[in-house]
Formats: sequence, structure tokens, C-alpha cells
Amino acid sequence: MTTCHGLTELTTRHHTHLSVRIRDELEEKGQRIQHPDMMIAGVARSLNAPLVTADSGFERIDGIEIHNHREMF
Repeated sequence: MTTCHGLTELTTRHHTHLSVRIRDELEEKGQRIQHPDMMIAGVARSLNAPLVTADSGFERIDGIEIHNHREMF
């Protein structure tokens, strides 16, 4: 990993590979995903981290736990 201004850059080859795999999985279902969302989903999946978002489009991606912050509290 590289650092930029003291912050660890999370974009690695592994994250990118999983991002592309997510795009391919959705395209096989006839669905599209925006590039930024694809990258966010790839990082979440690679880290096995939950994703906190109100964007319901992420719910169609397998292997990611989604938490809607509007419904949490």
C-alpha cells in the first residue's frame, strides 16, 4: 500500500479485481453499476466490511452486508 498525506490508500489490485468481478456479476444479470459504486463495493467485499449507505442499489450485490443509516436510528 502507498500513503498520501499520511492516509493509507485502499485501492489495491485485489480491491480492483473484486470491483471488476462485481461489475461482471451484475452485467450477467443485465444490471449496470456506476464506476465509483463498483469500486466502493469492491473495497467493502475485499475487507469483508459492512457498507453503510442509503443507496439501495448496493443491496443487489452479493457478498456485502448493507446497513441503511436512515433505518439504523
